[in-house]
Amino acid sequence: MTTPEKLDELSNLESKFSSKYLRFFRIFLIITILLIILLIISAIGIIFLGLGINWFLFSFDGWLVGLSLIIGFFILLEIIFYLHCYLLRRKRIKLGKPAPEFIDGKKVIEITFPRGTDGGIYSKTYIEIDNNNILRLKNLMIPPDELW
Repeated sequence: MTTPEKLDELSNLESKFSSKYLRFFRIFLIITILLIILLIISAIGIIFLGLGINWFLFSFDGWLVGLSLIIGFFILLEIIFYLHCYLLRRKRIKLGKPAPEFIDGKKVIEITFPRGTDGGIYSKTYIEIDNNNILRLKNLMIPPDELW
């Protein structure tokens, strides 16, 4: 599989997972809001109506513990989903960048003029910047449409 095909596949996979995770996050928000509303109803019944601690399915402590456990579980899942998307994005970006080129242990920094041109005949000039870097200037001498 070529690099552009891998990039396209990773991009599609990333968008698919991010849409699934966004849908899961919406469900998480809806469930959390519903549980908080039930907790508030239970607290209103206990405090204002004097119905007792166990009047609404569970005790108030049970509602608090259950809500805390469910929210903690959802937050843990969200962290895992975020890390998965982050690693996919990082892998896609890493695959899209070319590996740095070295000549005699020195990193080559390349500048092409004019930018965005493909093909043709170029002249290459190497300039030593410092002990660790070399600058390669590529100038287009003959455009690709004039070759044949």
